[in-house]
Amino acid sequence: MRALVQVCIFCLFAFASGCGTGPEATALSFSGKITGTNEIAVTKVVDLNRGKVQLFGRIAVDADGSFNQPFENVEPHLYELNFPNGKKVQFVTDGATALEFEGSAANPEEIRIIGSEANELFQKYERFRKESLERLVKSVRKKIKEFPDKSSAEFEKLGKMETVNYVKHKQELLDFVKMNMGTSVAVYPTSVRWPADTQAMEPLVASFEKAHPDWEVTKRLKEKLAVIRQTSIGGKVPEIKMRDETGREIPLYGSMGKYTLIDFWGSWCGPCRREADTLSSLYAKYKPEGFEIYGVGLESELRLWQEAKALDKRIWPNVVSLKEFETEAAYDYAITSLPANFLIDKDGKVVAKDIHDEGLERKLEELFASK
Repeated sequence: MRALVQVCIFCLFAFASGCGTGPEATALSFSGKITGTNEIAVTKVVDLNRGKVQLFGRIAVDADGSFNQPFENVEPHLYELNFPNGKKVQFVTDGATALEFEGSAANPEEIRIIGSEANELFQKYERFRKESLERLVKSVRKKIKEFPDKSSAEFEKLGKMETVNYVKHKQELLDFVKMNMGTSVAVYPTSVRWPADTQAMEPLVASFEKAHPDWEVTKRLKEKLAVIRQTSIGGKVPEIKMRDETGREIPLYGSMGKYTLIDFWGSWCGPCRREADTLSSLYAKYKPEGFEIYGVGLESELRLWQEAKALDKRIWPNVVSLKEFETEAAYDYAITSLPANFLIDKDGKVVAKDIHDEGLERKLEELFASK
């Protein structure tokens, strides 16, 4: 999964002043020793889904890496230490009065953070996330990369396994949150990988809101849930207005058929590319009956997308963003990994989602047989 979160600083505050003024905000001292930097920028991740942060303050670091900086009005939230080398480390606070950091700016993932129970829980989640991803997804990707016969049925099975296992991975993460996190502020950073399952997420958000009705992160979790509701089965999807490779705007709601598959894909996404033959076959079969595909490319380089589109014979309407996951459509549809798709009717209502291969074939056969 390539999930890129851009640091977009839109609110600047005075040195060491902090900007949290909400309920349960406390004074908090940052101290410790981080080598390889002379300054640290502290940012608050105010909108995790859209990658927006606020500059909270700056910390001057002594020549030996040591620092001690107090901040006022630090509310329970997700924060980051940002270093001049472009690297950062995330952490959460839960009303603690002191945090201690030890490590190197060159290896922020190894920085030890002491003093916050919520952050210890967040780090436990992160360790589990990496283990689950390695076990379920990366291990399969390695086999796919090394498999000698790319045209064999066994290779095709591996490709399908990668997609299925990623769904299992996200479910494992959600199960971890439900079993271990309760209403800790550590729930907030996990929301970026929540499965788009309204029934699963509503109880979690309701419990969090009951415990922390006035927290800013509660508002953000409710916003995330609203996106999930809108793009779940039965919801009406938001408009997408993006451009094709020529610069022509192609709106989703101006391109729909009786049933339309909104297909988020990327030239770099193995499962997306392997599904192209199935999509081409289904498009040829059901296009005359009113089936349409609206492809949304999440890319970093236009040339690679153009080459992949031509090679895959993606002849249906296709639009592209060169910001990968940092694009409005990805935010509005809660897209944090590929492949991802939504099958909608003529009114934009979701009738199926994340449906691939034989599952997509059966669904289209069922829908068009009833027409």
